[in-house]
Amino acid sequence: MRGHVSGEVVLADLHKDAKLHASLNVDELKIARSTYDSGSFVLDARDGKLGARATLHQTDGYVDLQATTGIQWGSALVPVPDPAASTDARLTANNFQAGAILPFARGVLNSLDGRIDANVAVKTGPAFATPVMDGKIVFHDGTLQLTALGDELKDARASVAFQPGGIIKIDDVYMRAVDGEVTGDAQIKTKGLGFDSATASLHIPANKPIDLSMQGQAFG
Repeated sequence: MRGHVSGEVVLADLHKDAKLHASLNVDELKIARSTYDSGSFVLDARDGKLGARATLHQTDGYVDLQATTGIQWGSALVPVPDPAASTDARLTANNFQAGAILPFARGVLNSLDGRIDANVAVKTGPAFATPVMDGKIVFHDGTLQLTALGDELKDARASVAFQPGGIIKIDDVYMRAVDGEVTGDAQIKTKGLGFDSATASLHIPANKPIDLSMQGQAFG
């Protein structure tokens, strides 16, 4: 990861009625094989509220993540979440280069490229209870390589839909190797902010098998 960062961070009235404002800008950011023209991060904590927004822009796409919640700070050294406050977050993206995710997936992926479209909203009640998720994330035109297994997978795609009742549906999963391909789908049931249950299905056609290797050693 390389780039240029500028901005300011201001902390005022600590141990009285603390306030924090941070505004950072980044340009010429390069993460793995992905390049981003500009980005920004803004955080404001004051008067019992915390708001944050992070953006990344490239020539033909962007991602925008926003969140707000309540905090208790006052004369304390650091703020803590307000158990009586609700939380709202929204993720939007258009043709965003997926390579920005790679640093968070090291150990699972050796490489990642592709595009992401997203429009997802998350709302929770006090103490992060009764979360409601709505929206969709689509990954397309992807290329990835798992750390432990096999060749580079191309033309990767998947669609993730957040539905009422804590249901997350993953459809239209597709990836192809040199000679083979894999398709799949899954459904996840959440409970609060935790995991409840899941089902998944993967299919590799007999006439299009995928050669597998473990750290370079073939076993299939």
